[in-house]
Amino acid sequence: MQLNLNLVRVVMLSASLTFGASFAFAAPRVSPAVNKVVALYKEYAWTAMFYSPNLDLMPLESEPLGKLNTIFVPELAHALHEDRTKAVKEGTTGQVDFILLFFCQDCSVRDVSIQQGRTPTEVSVCFENPAANEVCLTVTTRLVKGSVRVHDIVYPQMSLRKLLGLSS
Repeated sequence: MQLNLNLVRVVMLSASLTFGASFAFAAPRVSPAVNKVVALYKEYAWTAMFYSPNLDLMPLESEPLGKLNTIFVPELAHALHEDRTKAVKEGTTGQVDFILLFFCQDCSVRDVSIQQGRTPTEVSVCFENPAANEVCLTVTTRLVKGSVRVHDIVYPQMSLRKLLGLSS
């Protein structure tokens, strides 16, 4: 029954993101960066609801390099892939030992808000954790061969690029 409740939460979150995305797509000023981030959360928000190895779902941080290259700039995609590959090989958690889009382990979130950041290439993502604390992330993007890719995710205490040893 627990999985069914979690599936209901995923459907509700997905519907919420879909409604928000529909509204955002209708607005004339939505940047390609916001569209990219909304699409990421629509595809991977389930990771904040449940984990089941029996389902045909892959967490973002565990995706193969080819998929990562469609989401992140090349050096960040490569660094994420190398971190995961090394962790699996060594039996460790690696540098990225949290859910990328929610900056938590085994987390549950609600009230996800995705909005344009300070610049057209920045997106602000805020949500509440179970302790009713608001957490906000900044996703920065860059164009790679005409397509928007995630350049960095800036968390409250660090950035993904710095964690993986990449320059800003």
